[in-house]
Order: sequence, then structure tokens, then C-alpha cells
Amino acid sequence: MKDYMRHIAFQVSLDGLKCSVSWLNERGYTPWEAFGFEPVEPLVMVHSSMAHAKIHFNDPDGDSLEFICKMDNPKNIIKRMYLSEWEQLNQDN
Repeated sequence: MKDYMRHIAFQVSLDGLKCSVSWLNERGYTPWEAFGFEPVEPLVMVHSSMAHAKIHFNDPDGDSLEFICKMDNPKNIIKRMYLSEWEQLNQDN
């Protein structure tokens, strides 16, 4: 019996990440809420000066998985937001 949980992140392209919610749903996986954001699209988080867009989900064994993509942060944004909001704020660059 499994008594631990693992977390694995898979680096994906930005285009792949943008399609991830529908891709996961089509395969029977449900992305889960993370950091107060509903899983309607990937979210962007900033750690130090690095930004990442990601979506979280579980595998059939209950392990925590995520698709993640490094993002440029030209405006040095530090708050969490949906990827579409991030792109809107950074479209001038």
C-alpha cells in the first residue's frame, strides 16, 4: 500500500500548456485548484525573478503532477494571476 505522495513537474511548451486543461479533461483528468485559482486555465507564479505558468493535476495513484513552462517577466510582475491576464499585461513587450 502506498503511504506517500510524490510531486513531479513536466516542462512543456507554452502552446502545450495553453491547451492543457482541455487535453487533461479529454483524458479523464481533472486539474485542481491551486493557490486560490480555479483550474479554468494555467496560472502564473513568480519565484524570485523567475516566472512560471503551470497547471496541477493528480495521476490515478494520487501523485501530484504539474505541467510547467518558464515565462519571461519583462515587467517584473510579482503577483499570481491567470496566464491570459499575464499575456494581456505583457503584450506590449
